[in-house]
Amino acid sequence: MNKTTHFKANAGLKDILGRGLIYDDNIAIIELVKNSQDADSARVEIQFNNADTISDNSELIIRDIGNGMNLYDIENKWLNMAYSEKKGNTRDNNIAFAGNKGVGRFSCDRLGTQLVLYTKKVDSLPLKLSINWKDFENKNINDEVSSVPLLIEELSIEQFKNESGILNNSGTMLLIKHLRSEWNKRKYTSLTEELEKYSSNPNSNFQVYLNNKLVENKIFDKLSVKTTNIKSEISEDGLNLQTTLYYQGDVIYSYEAENPYKTLKNIEVEIHYLDT
Repeated sequence: MNKTTHFKANAGLKDILGRGLIYDDNIAIIELVKNSQDADSARVEIQFNNADTISDNSELIIRDIGNGMNLYDIENKWLNMAYSEKKGNTRDNNIAFAGNKGVGRFSCDRLGTQLVLYTKKVDSLPLKLSINWKDFENKNINDEVSSVPLLIEELSIEQFKNESGILNNSGTMLLIKHLRSEWNKRKYTSLTEELEKYSSNPNSNFQVYLNNKLVENKIFDKLSVKTTNIKSEISEDGLNLQTTLYYQGDVIYSYEAENPYKTLKNIEVEIHYLDT
């Protein structure tokens, strides 16, 4: 007998793509930060509440003011497991997407047992999606992932602003509740270090805030006291080029000249040599 058949996706697939694949809390948060940057948000806010112990009151908020999503985006993209429209594509400004694996959504499962997603796209109604990740666990052979119902609610603008804290015309907020890990001083320090590495591009205007504090890129400050470095920059109007030589943070020599590269402006280059 010949028979055409197909794969089935059991509800347990959620664990494989979530906590099984994303094995570290910091990685999970970085993936969600990447999603905010890919949504063209100027900033992302990461806020922990009551997270020093595992309890029903512990929560993590990740909020951005990016493009947001409409109903089609949630149903056909965000809830489409392992799908990513970013693969092989670039943004409108020809910059590569930061995240491209389509697994960032399962970072929420890694971090907590419940998720409330608030999102709004320009010219679309605000939406609220609620997920209890435990609804996908301990299922039998006949329970497919699509058999678990999820509720999407339409909100008024006032409700959206009050519940999400997003005052812009678009954006997304992830409220991750009942955190799976305790967040102590050591974990915050580790997360801050990872966020500093992610924010290490000095030419990026994307800002990351952790518990209301801007995470700044301090790598060049640390390098400056241990290196010989040269810094050259072309002014915003493209008229002047200034070059400065430093030795372990002290200025050794500096000069300014007319910029010979007429097509270049507002550029900064810094080269470091690690002293023995």
